[in-house]
Amino acid sequence: MTAKSKYLQKSANPIRNFVHFIKRNLVLKLNDLGDSRLGIDAGGQVEINELDSRGPNAKYSNVYLGTPYTTMNIIFRILNIDHQKYDFVDFGSGKGRVICKAAEYPFKNIYGVELSQALHEISSANIAKTRARFSDRIITVNDDVIGFNLPSNPLVLFNFSSFNDVVLEKLIKKIDQDIKSNKRDTYFVYIRPKFEKLLLETSDFEVMPLSKFQKVLIRILSPWPIAIYKMRHNPA
Repeated sequence: MTAKSKYLQKSANPIRNFVHFIKRNLVLKLNDLGDSRLGIDAGGQVEINELDSRGPNAKYSNVYLGTPYTTMNIIFRILNIDHQKYDFVDFGSGKGRVICKAAEYPFKNIYGVELSQALHEISSANIAKTRARFSDRIITVNDDVIGFNLPSNPLVLFNFSSFNDVVLEKLIKKIDQDIKSNKRDTYFVYIRPKFEKLLLETSDFEVMPLSKFQKVLIRILSPWPIAIYKMRHNPA
């Protein structure tokens, strides 16, 4: 079952279905408005067989579905950090919506890592439209996330279930080893955290506690669950 089909699955409760319908259409409308404001086209769904991904991990890719603006707004609200000290990395950056949105915040550098050649080209076109406003802080890489070398600055890492547990396990182990070798403040934002247990068991990441208000905000405004983790040995 794809991410979208699961989200659209109907409940036996008609009231819940009505609320779901209203929420879904509101999110889609806000996505269109958000893309229009940024001057990009990052909507729609791209099936696995349309991704044009290559390499040993291509078979572990998931369907593309852009991260909703409501979800991103909540995440950036929760992350109470000094953005200028951090690099932002989106693993599975798709059409570039997240990295274009991240560029509205003063991150030191913003990286998008995307295996699909087709999505990478769309992302590059979208970024070109925003380049004048966001300078040259956005860097896109058409590569496997396992081959990407992490920047040496403090990090905010992002993933919206772009790949399955096989790739995630490799990636988390790589991140964990890198951060242990070069300790720095590191957060991992995971949308629809299906493999949270794997992440926690194979790394020094721990769940960042959320307030009741933040949990309610996520439940009301985000179509997908949100989890944020941080390294236990983050410098104070």
